[in-house]
Amino acid sequence: MTVWLQGLATLAEHYDGFVLDQFGVLHDGQRPYPGVAEALRQLRATGKHVMVLSNSGKRAAHNAERLARFGVTPDLYDSVLSSGEVTWQMLQRRDRAPWSALGTRVLLLNPADDAPMIDGLTLHPVAGVAQADFMLIASLPDAMRPHDRHGLLEQAASRGLM
Repeated sequence: MTVWLQGLATLAEHYDGFVLDQFGVLHDGQRPYPGVAEALRQLRATGKHVMVLSNSGKRAAHNAERLARFGVTPDLYDSVLSSGEVTWQMLQRRDRAPWSALGTRVLLLNPADDAPMIDGLTLHPVAGVAQADFMLIASLPDAMRPHDRHGLLEQAASRGLM
């Protein structure tokens, strides 16, 4: 049977920590949901651990900055983990497949927004598929639709790029 809760208070006494998704739980992309900051403040006041999780292709620091713009400041959570952060860490470590097999020449699909994804890494951005060892797609410009890059993706596939 499904039980609909009015908030986290009902659950808080039963758990030591919470993993909360960023988009769709804390905010809608434009503004925070009502009561989010206060709910997090109450969790932290009772000693609960809070991790913010995101499938964002951006690094954790970028996501923390975005959260702060929504009033979800670092004192309201313990850490942020994003798929972009995990990707950066794996590109840095390169201690297992497929990361260990990647070269150093990277084609960024959206260079203007994705360049921070390679900051601090020994990677070299290239201008086209022919020069690339692999492709990094961490974001798409808002106006871009997937079929806009169909030709580029076909070229990458024909070269066997990851």
